[in-house]
Amino acid sequence: MAAPDTAPKIADGIGSAADAAGTPRQVLTGVLVAAIVLALFASRGLQSWADAKGDSALATMVGDGVQRWSDGIERLGLTAPHDALRRRFRRVEDSHWEAGG
Repeated sequence: MAAPDTAPKIADGIGSAADAAGTPRQVLTGVLVAAIVLALFASRGLQSWADAKGDSALATMVGDGVQRWSDGIERLGLTAPHDALRRRFRRVEDSHWEAGG
């Protein structure tokens, strides 16, 4: 049986021992995996972010790249989970308003 966590808690309620559990390489790996998953399954959000960057030459270049990425991800069908989730949330929101609540 594991000993109870007696490390002092910080503001977010996570013990200081848990905060320091990952090595820098593990943290970097986790961040990279998360970035790849987001790039694959949340390309619509990436597109919205790029659209909001303004009219500079860099923003246009980034926006063009994001558009090509988003088109490729859509061709692969990886936008389907995002679209389905948005439809479901919209249905829930609509039913909430129709019910008067």
